[in-house]
Amino acid sequence: MFDECRTRARLTAGAFLLLAAAALSAGPIRLAAERAAAPCPEGRILGLIRAEPGAPATGDGDAGRCVALLVVRDLSDAAIDEAVALAAKWPKLAGAVIELRGLPDPASPEFAARVPFAVKTLASAIRAASSEAEVGLDLTAAVAAGEKLAFADEGLGPYADALVLRADRGIVTGEEIRERWLLAPAGAGSAAGRVIRLLDGGLAPAASVGLVGLLGTSEGRTGVTQTRALERLQAYWTRDVSLDPTATKVTRADGAFVPSLRFFDAKTFTPILLLAEGAPGRVDIELSGGPWAKASVENLETGARRDFEIPRGATTLKLDLSQGPLAVRLQPAARPETRAAVEVSAQRGLTAEEIVARERVWDAAQRAKLSAFVAQVKTSLRFRIAEVNETFDLTILGPFFFRRGEPIDWAWHEFYLNGVKWKGSTLPKIPILQPEKVTTLPLDIQLTEDYDYVLKAESTVEGRRAYRVTFTPKQTVGEKPIYRGGVWIDAETFALLRRESIQLNLKGETLSNVQTEYYRPVRGRPDILLPTEIRGEQVFSTAGRTTAIERDVRMTSVAVNPADFAQQRRQAYASDRQMVRDTQKGLRYLVPDPEKVGERIVEETVNKKSLFGLLGSFYDPSVGYPVPLIGAQYFDFDLWRKGKQLSVFFAGALLTVNYTDPALLDSRFDLGVDLFGTAIAFGDVSYRNGSEVKDEKIKNLTSLGQVNIGHPIGPYLKASMGLFSKWNDYQRDKDTGPAFVTPSDTLTNGAELRLVANFQGFNVRASASYNHRTTWEPWGNPATSEYNPAQRNYWKYALAVSKDQYFPGFRKLHVELSYLDGGRLDRFSKYEFGPFSSNPVHGFKSGSLRTERAFIATVSYGLNIEDIIRFEGFYDQIIANDKGSGFHNTYFSGAGLLASLNGPLKNSLLRCEIGVPVVRHGVNGFVVNVLMLKLF
Repeated sequence: MFDECRTRARLTAGAFLLLAAAALSAGPIRLAAERAAAPCPEGRILGLIRAEPGAPATGDGDAGRCVALLVVRDLSDAAIDEAVALAAKWPKLAGAVIELRGLPDPASPEFAARVPFAVKTLASAIRAASSEAEVGLDLTAAVAAGEKLAFADEGLGPYADALVLRADRGIVTGEEIRERWLLAPAGAGSAAGRVIRLLDGGLAPAASVGLVGLLGTSEGRTGVTQTRALERLQAYWTRDVSLDPTATKVTRADGAFVPSLRFFDAKTFTPILLLAEGAPGRVDIELSGGPWAKASVENLETGARRDFEIPRGATTLKLDLSQGPLAVRLQPAARPETRAAVEVSAQRGLTAEEIVARERVWDAAQRAKLSAFVAQVKTSLRFRIAEVNETFDLTILGPFFFRRGEPIDWAWHEFYLNGVKWKGSTLPKIPILQPEKVTTLPLDIQLTEDYDYVLKAESTVEGRRAYRVTFTPKQTVGEKPIYRGGVWIDAETFALLRRESIQLNLKGETLSNVQTEYYRPVRGRPDILLPTEIRGEQVFSTAGRTTAIERDVRMTSVAVNPADFAQQRRQAYASDRQMVRDTQKGLRYLVPDPEKVGERIVEETVNKKSLFGLLGSFYDPSVGYPVPLIGAQYFDFDLWRKGKQLSVFFAGALLTVNYTDPALLDSRFDLGVDLFGTAIAFGDVSYRNGSEVKDEKIKNLTSLGQVNIGHPIGPYLKASMGLFSKWNDYQRDKDTGPAFVTPSDTLTNGAELRLVANFQGFNVRASASYNHRTTWEPWGNPATSEYNPAQRNYWKYALAVSKDQYFPGFRKLHVELSYLDGGRLDRFSKYEFGPFSSNPVHGFKSGSLRTERAFIATVSYGLNIEDIIRFEGFYDQIIANDKGSGFHNTYFSGAGLLASLNGPLKNSLLRCEIGVPVVRHGVNGFVVNVLMLKLF
């Protein structure tokens, strides 16, 4: 009965011991040595090799048994790049030690910034070449012997498996990286004894040590005899063996302690004592944890074995260490009749840092495979100005040249404006088409230590299970663009499948920059993924307006590492095509070098000015005759070379001027001033009971001045406030009745609040304004006058949502919904739907339709014929509610047709538009607009 209870107690104690050991040690200790021959041995121990530029790389057959020592001379980019290139030449390693030398003061900001960068970059490169390699980080060059360095290793756990300690240097400690690798010169005497003394020497707790390596010295490297001793020692450290916390004393006759270690074999339930060699004479080994029946002893130096019976009740065992280090396995006094199986297992998911670390390994492997590529790039840029109910589509096609370590070039071979092929071989360098603003190449965001990562969820991307990880910057780094966003990383291969990014540190006229990249395998090279599709949207403050530019980039015909890369690029340089280069300041035009035929240089100065000639005419029946338009449109987006903007449009009868400071006092506020004037008085018609009252028709000559200040709210929304003054000069028409009293000319002052949002192709506009007439006397026919002095002040509100959907072949569908409303509106403050109003309806002449409240729906569809001419059809619908006019949910509609094509002159565009009312309720006529623009 007593023996059965004792057996059960031993099994229970063994189970708890196994649990404790599992908690203390992550795995068996591995041994490595720098050998004189066969650097990567086939046996149990690993080889230590020095990865140096002149040393031959290991072959595929034995590299898996080696740990490489990779020395980085300093923290400069050049030194790190050299080490990355060297790591790629040593494939399939079992492990690598990154030894950082030339380190700055550990307390300096440079140390805190550059060390994590170097570790992440090099660890990713090592694992890209050797996917199973473990990485040790050696910072001991920064610590003097006898001193300690508390290294802030937060975020480095997924990149470094262990911190390296050296017996002849100071101590490096960390919180996140728990494992330690010990490196020391082999020294004289037994190699196995040297390892035991290192583990017992206090350099690091033995439970935290994952690898012990012996380095060669000037006297030589580990020989065959020493290697065999290490092999015998390594045989005891199996996966079932872990550190035994049971206290065990080993003393000499003089009472001095002997270096020793105690481990526990969970498979056989036996302790293992490891004793370093010593001076002649026997040592006393305390037999704690017994009783024990037998001690199986092996001389690690010679391989000799012998069993010693242990008398019942004995408390010590005497052994001689003069012949070499010993390994002692203690056998229990009574073998248990039953066996108990104890399984310790734990399963957890990967952390965000671990996922990103593996993505960086994948990225490093991609970089090793892909040194250059040439692709055909098609970029569509869709311009949408918030205050203009029209979008413009510019498409650029041409070859894209990428070679690592060199600037990226892009040749522009073909251009399409709204689907019409541009006749010239170059595109005009007008300010709104500046390359650094609208032809952005793929963002090169590296998932580095500059960002914090959070694992959000698992999802599916094009049939692949993926981790969704968000990233946010730790801090803004000067002028360097900083982003936040999310990445989708393949759960199996850890390839980057998708990336969404929002730029944060924007300046000047750029209000937002949002981009999504879709990574897909290259045809014929499934192992290489590139961002073959990119969708983005940028919003700018241009000429006092919010301009959104949607980008759709497609890469096709990708040639990976083409042998004729240089030849293809030279041919592009020698051609007459426009080219751009990705520089530190953004994209810049690449122009022919006047001094070297066939070469190109970067045009550092970007054109900020342009001048358009204008020739055309428009016909609006409310005017009564065709109005000629002869004038110019002038842009200057760098006025006084201070980044201010000036836009002037003058066409004889019309004048618009805008001045904009897109970064007021270097802030995110923008300031704008608008002036509008016309020399033409447009007709204004009165309706009563749904019918036009002709003798109340008058004319109105209008001019406007407005000051605006705006500020972006996040990446998608901008708010602005405007203060305005509008002058109305009311004139009698030839049909005005004698009894009709013309309204007094007046100045209307007011304030307007506007919100403009652009998100995934949607444009949302909301506005509210308060208006005050400085003078407002009675007007109208005294018998039927609608004059109300309370309407001297009035409110107006508007909300509009639009979306453009693009289809292959430059086809486009535009849909817009609007709601208009107000308070205290009269005939001259209601919403008007003429060609020059903010809410035009095709076909309706100026002043022919007014209402207090309206729902508007606009649909347009555009298509091309042979890339020569583009047609776009419009259909506008209104549900009007206006008590004074007799409209109660009254339906109006109008249709229009726009044709555009290349003009007869170089760099010119011809546009012709006609509109007619469809459901008109007595409104007759049509509106025609013919215009030719010529860029000088």
